[in-house]
Amino acid sequence: MSERSLDDFNHERQALDAAHAQNEAGRDAFIALAHTALFAASVSFVGDVTPITQAIWRPALILGWAADVVGLLALTFSFGAARRAIDARRAALNDLNPPTDRLCEQLNSIALWSFPVALLCLFSFVTANVVCADVQQTKSAATAELRKARINTTPPGTQSQRGAASVDRSFPGSKGAKPATPASTSTPTQKIGGNDERGTCGRV
Repeated sequence: MSERSLDDFNHERQALDAAHAQNEAGRDAFIALAHTALFAASVSFVGDVTPITQAIWRPALILGWAADVVGLLALTFSFGAARRAIDARRAALNDLNPPTDRLCEQLNSIALWSFPVALLCLFSFVTANVVCADVQQTKSAATAELRKARINTTPPGTQSQRGAASVDRSFPGSKGAKPATPASTSTPTQKIGGNDERGTCGRV
């Protein structure tokens, strides 16, 4: 097995450093775009899924928004931390133990892994509310079908008999109506023989 030359070693190290820098730049762009798009999309569509007052699993929605905000803040602070780490490393090139950049790594990890946390929380919230809305709609449709079936199974003569009974009660000549009270009539008393009621019949 042949040994590699110093030029090959330096060339490979430069290629790895370039790939590492490209990976970090792509990671930062992805985190910024992903968190911003997810947060904006969730704010816009959450009202279309269900009214917020009737929504379930609202802690999942709040946790997803919080993860987006934390991720964006961590990404913002990571740029300053990376700059300070680079300056400290540059100033300590001749030191045996150069300073570490743990803070920058931690901030980058928080910014990166907060995105799947926010995505899972928002996905759970939307899925739960969509399923709940579908169940409520199915129950409403079943209730409407049941009422329609009850109306269709009502005997045909029931409603007509009820209408006839109401008509009979409204007219005076109906069976259930009360008879009208006749007006009182008075016959004057006739006097016989003028003013004397006894008269003269039977006298000789």
